[in-house]
Amino acid sequence: METIFFTYGGECSDPEIERVKKAALEHGADALIGIGGGKLLDLTKSAGISLQKEIILIPTLASTCAAWTPLSVIYDDNGSYVRYDIHEKSTWMLLIEP
Repeated sequence: METIFFTYGGECSDPEIERVKKAALEHGADALIGIGGGKLLDLTKSAGISLQKEIILIPTLASTCAAWTPLSVIYDDNGSYVRYDIHEKSTWMLLIEP
């Protein structure tokens, strides 16, 4: 099994979702793993759901609900709110260090 690390661009935006999806397809990803705060977790959920891949989330902030809610808040590239997307499927695995 090979692991590919991918750097987050800073926003959960449509262009960033497409960038993650493209990289996942290029590398033949079986699952997407998101490690970080709310926007990164929302980005991982949006890309993974769109690709029909399993999603594993590891939140680094205790104050975020992004790790367990089946939705993603979408922003533009400047960080302004655009919409939220509700996902029909929840995250496959959530790893938390209390």
